[in-house]
Amino acid sequence: MNLRDRSILISDHGLYVSLAERLTRDFGKVGYHCPWKRGFPGFHEKDIGHGIPGITPEPNFWKVVNKYDMVAFPDVLDGDLQVYLRSQGHRVFGSGMGEELELFRVYQKRLFKALGLPVGPYVVVKGITALREHLKEHEDQVIKLSLLRGVTETFQHHTYWESEARLDRLQFELGVRKERTEFIVEDKLKTKIEMGFDGVNVHGNWPRIAANGVECKDAAYACVVQDYDDLPEGMLLVNEKLAPILKHYGYANFFSTEIRVCEEDVPYCIDLTCRQPSPAGEAQHELWGNLGEMMWAAAEGQLVNPVPTAKYAVQSIIYSDWADENCQGIGFPEKYRGNIKLYYHSMENGHDYVIPQMTKMNEIGSIVTIGDDLDETIKQNKEIAERVTGDKVHVCTDRIGEVVEEFEEMERHGMSLEPTAK
Repeated sequence: MNLRDRSILISDHGLYVSLAERLTRDFGKVGYHCPWKRGFPGFHEKDIGHGIPGITPEPNFWKVVNKYDMVAFPDVLDGDLQVYLRSQGHRVFGSGMGEELELFRVYQKRLFKALGLPVGPYVVVKGITALREHLKEHEDQVIKLSLLRGVTETFQHHTYWESEARLDRLQFELGVRKERTEFIVEDKLKTKIEMGFDGVNVHGNWPRIAANGVECKDAAYACVVQDYDDLPEGMLLVNEKLAPILKHYGYANFFSTEIRVCEEDVPYCIDLTCRQPSPAGEAQHELWGNLGEMMWAAAEGQLVNPVPTAKYAVQSIIYSDWADENCQGIGFPEKYRGNIKLYYHSMENGHDYVIPQMTKMNEIGSIVTIGDDLDETIKQNKEIAERVTGDKVHVCTDRIGEVVEEFEEMERHGMSLEPTAK
């Protein structure tokens, strides 16, 4: 499908500028909007997307939305806006209110149970005092919050004395709401295998081709492209159960699962990503040669199957301890621009920068490589990492080996990792 005479507006909170950059290969016009309006606005949000070739920054969403042929929301938190735009006849690529499946964790677990999916032991604890008391008596727990990821990400608890300093910090940051905040506390599952589906879903329909991926948390990712029916049985079970729910929501977005296979081969889906995942999403930018067509069709409720450009993808995360509070300049050879996926990306005088945000992050992007040989794809990823420069910049290519070990473990348990997509 030729989309050169079509336009797309990306509405995003800063993480997915690279999607807009990728879509300049498909669409004739790509706009990028990042919400920036608050009581005392600064440059942090407003400069995201500035100066990037092929991208038109659109600071005022409602002024221009009717001028674009479609709107895409790769992130969550704008489901209500998507519902409204669809009601007005706009083509919208996004999760809609399907974002609730990711954002509200207790609802997610209750839904899993109602669908007949296995759910590990968990409790809901209200207030930091009750959380402290619970963690004094329970080791090896996983603590999560619903909705407000800017307060804290999911974190692991082993013993109380190890977690106490983090709880002190969390109590300070929660302030007056410290005793009314609800925490989801899960038993840490004894896991044989970790795996996940990475692809798209359109109104409950699954594509014929998808990625079977493994992540080393916040460090590295690798996947193999397979025919849908060749994906692991536990992965297909989770998708089958969720399909009617996604249809109900009118879902049309990237979609990922995080599954842990425990004793007796029981697949526990511990998390859903109802948006573009990261990592994994950036890998799909390069894996699916017809990404623009897929998104255009999905915005109309139609599923177009991916056309893979390679058998494997590898992704390594870029970090900088400077970037959490400061503007981070980052250099790389121009020939690798399609491989470098930066968060909060801005350009000034042809140079690349990552803009610091109110929610401090030292993850600034990733390197993506694709190929038909996994070893060569890893090698290329490491070679590109050596060419990335910037103060205090580090690329986690040293963790890719852990992903490969997880692949080998899956194969030992009888799961095929042969690329089978035709």
